[in-house]
Amino acid sequence: MKYYVLMIILMFLNHILPTLNYTICVGSTGLLFSYSMGALAYLKTKNVNYHLIGTSGGSWCSLIYHLEDNISNHDTLWDNYIGDRNMCIKLLNRKDMKRLQNSMKLGIKNRHNEKNISNIPLSIITTKLNNNMQHTNVIIDKFDDIDDILNYALCSSYIPFICGNQYYMVYKNEKFIDGDLFKDKKFKNKCNFYLDKETWGRKYSVTDGFTLNYDISHKLFENGWNDAMNNME
Repeated sequence: MKYYVLMIILMFLNHILPTLNYTICVGSTGLLFSYSMGALAYLKTKNVNYHLIGTSGGSWCSLIYHLEDNISNHDTLWDNYIGDRNMCIKLLNRKDMKRLQNSMKLGIKNRHNEKNISNIPLSIITTKLNNNMQHTNVIIDKFDDIDDILNYALCSSYIPFICGNQYYMVYKNEKFIDGDLFKDKKFKNKCNFYLDKETWGRKYSVTDGFTLNYDISHKLFENGWNDAMNNME
C-alpha cells in the first residue's frame, strides 16, 4: 500500500510539475537483472518523471530504461541486447561475463549511438580505488557521450577477476570496481524509492543469480513486472 500511495503522489506531482525529478535507486542485480528490468518496464508505463541511480547491473537496466521508448516486451529486449536465445551465462565464468557485457554494450551502441545523452536523468554508482587500493563509492552523473556512459556502466559492474583479467578496470586513468562490493549505505538516502530483487519480499537465493538463460530471464522479467503492478496499483 505504501508504494501505491508513493506512486500516486509522484504521478500527481509529475502532472503539475513536469520538470521535477524523483529518484529511484536501482540496486545491484547479479544475473537477476531481468527482474529489475521487468519492474522498470511496468513503472515506465506510468510516465512518472524521475531520476534513476543505477549500481552494477542496475546501471545497465537504468540506462536501457532511459534510452528506449518502450521496454515492455522481454523478447525484444533480449534480442536487442543479448541476441542469442540459446546463450547460457554463468556468473563465475569470465568468458560468459565478458560476452554478456560486450553484447549489452554493442546493443546500446548500435541502437542509440546518435542519441543526445547530455541531459539524461541518470547517475551511476561505482567504486573508485586510490593508489593504495582504498575504496570509495562515487556517483557519476555527467557523461560526455554514449561511450562515456557505457564505460561507467562497465566500471559499475566490474567484478574483480570475473569481468576481466585483473582486480580493477581502468578508465580515464582511474581504477574502478563493481559499485556494490563496498557499498556506502548513505547513498540510499538519495533515493525516494529503492528497487532491487528484494523490494517486494521475494526470496532469491545467492545461487539464483549465478546462471541466466532466455527462459530464466523471461520468468524473472514477468515476476518483476507483476510485483511492480501488484504493489503499485
